Amino acid sequence: MRQTVLCFFFLFSVSWLCSSAQESTDIAGMRKRADSLQNQATALYKFSGDIVHSIPLWLESLSIWRKLNDSANTALALQVLASGFGSIGDTVRARQYAEESMLLCQQLSLWRNYLSALAGLVATLQSRNNRDSATLYPLFRRGEEVIRTYAVPDSLIPTSFYATKARYALQYRNFVAALLYNDTANRLFARHANNQNSKAFLRNACASKIFTAEVYLAEARYDEALKNIAPVRTDSAVCGQLPPALVLEWYEAAARAFAGMGRFDSAYIYKQAAHAVADTLQKRTNSQTLAYTQVQFDVERKEERLATLEQEKVLQRRTNALLLVGIVLLIALLLLAAWAYRQRRRNEALLRERNSALERLSSEKSEFLRVVAHDLKNPLLSVKMAAEHIASGQGTSGQGASEHDSSAQKTSQTLAHSKAEAIIHTSEAMLNAVKLLLRTQEESPEADFWLNPPTRFDAVKCIKIIVDDFAERAEAKDVSFDFQPSEQVLMLILDEDAFYRVAENLISNAVKYSSKQGKITLQIAKAANRCVFRVSNPGRGISPEEQQRLFQPYSRLSAQPTSNEHSSGLGLSIVKRYVDALGGNVVCESNLGKTTTFIVDLPCATEKADSYDSLTTA
Repeated sequence: MRQTVLCFFFLFSVSWLCSSAQESTDIAGMRKRADSLQNQATALYKFSGDIVHSIPLWLESLSIWRKLNDSANTALALQVLASGFGSIGDTVRARQYAEESMLLCQQLSLWRNYLSALAGLVATLQSRNNRDSATLYPLFRRGEEVIRTYAVPDSLIPTSFYATKARYALQYRNFVAALLYNDTANRLFARHANNQNSKAFLRNACASKIFTAEVYLAEARYDEALKNIAPVRTDSAVCGQLPPALVLEWYEAAARAFAGMGRFDSAYIYKQAAHAVADTLQKRTNSQTLAYTQVQFDVERKEERLATLEQEKVLQRRTNALLLVGIVLLIALLLLAAWAYRQRRRNEALLRERNSALERLSSEKSEFLRVVAHDLKNPLLSVKMAAEHIASGQGTSGQGASEHDSSAQKTSQTLAHSKAEAIIHTSEAMLNAVKLLLRTQEESPEADFWLNPPTRFDAVKCIKIIVDDFAERAEAKDVSFDFQPSEQVLMLILDEDAFYRVAENLISNAVKYSSKQGKITLQIAKAANRCVFRVSNPGRGISPEEQQRLFQPYSRLSAQPTSNEHSSGLGLSIVKRYVDALGGNVVCESNLGKTTTFIVDLPCATEKADSYDSLTTA
């Protein structure tokens, strides 16, 4: 019963997820479609100036943005459509879309878009010769109230707002205000423009000069009007052909200026040119109106087709939903049939996992046995050589006792005592290795398992014992030691046996790989709370590529022992394991053909020695 409930819950979740995925896919597709329509409409208007055929594309994108409840893109589409309908003379729809866009922009605090839509609406009404101040003046009051109430900065006020306001002031012969608003629009445009040498900037400059000329013409200041009109010819040559509407204003302003000055021949020439441009604009308007009528008809037919396709899409969704339910029921039956099989496979997987864990544990213990065997090799060799040396000393002391003076006997006794200490230390190391080996029968060798409890010991003395152990092997290769401790006594609180293993393996490698007649340099020093131990030997060196695998077990390098000594490839991996367990770090620095230096950085707790002694004594 429980499995059945879980199964049906799973099927319900799958159905819900599929529905959500389908809905997300539909939303993404609609958003992509709306973006594509806007890009097409923008390209159509920007590169060919075809406003008529761009309007249906914006209308379709507006419908999609409304379905998606995307207020920002809806406001943008409404603003563009208001401007487009105003361009083709549909004042009613232009005002409708502009008012709706302004409402959304005010809700979203998009003040720049709000003021642009407002300026576009006023410009549309002015172009239709609507001089009713009862209609236009409240629109400007709304814009000023928004700027004042919401403290809209200049950077968010479009230049079209002040430019339209200037033209409104000119219509009602407020010449000072007209020039002031026109100058404000120019300053804002110059501040917003990225490149003051661009065509848009120069065209705006021409429009500003023409408007200034119209103000002077209204005041009958014909000379000053002509001064503002004259530079337009030069600027238009720089920025290319001016928009036809601006050219018409230029010709009419020039004709009025020449007529006011009594130069009727020049006025007649510009008036004829103005008529020609006006005829062209009228033909274009008529063509756009006719084209818009045809496009509107096509749009209505397209909307009907879209409605039909939407109904078919809904029907298809229902069919898909029924099909999905059938598939889900079939999957439910398959899941119920496969439940018992899955349980059996789960038990088999658990058994395989336990077997794998046992094999891994066995492999770790085998690895540990190899490490212990490697650690026993050097102590056994040291014991053997120390014993041979003592045996050799005892064999000669009886025969030549009378031939040596007391100083020689004292030196022999000191050497024997040193070898005895080496045997004791080596035996203790072998005993610790054997104890550690026995512990592997009960535990898994994790990182902390490799360490014994910390003790207080002299690191300098420990290294000296190791140097004495390897003295004879070094002499056999004509290799000498140069031990440079920073202090005669350097106390540490660490696992002494682990420190001994690290130093022993590094010194052993230095002896093996040193060139004959070379000098091995050993340095140990304390820095802050750290102990730094350096082992440097002359030889072939280690390449940067080989240093990448230097501390891996059984890694074989191009450099070989200089006297064909045996090398298992485990020494440096053991050093790395012990150093990591002690919380330190080991690095290698090598110059090919010159020297190789190993640097071990370990924690040094000499300031805690007294407290540690008191604890161990207690």
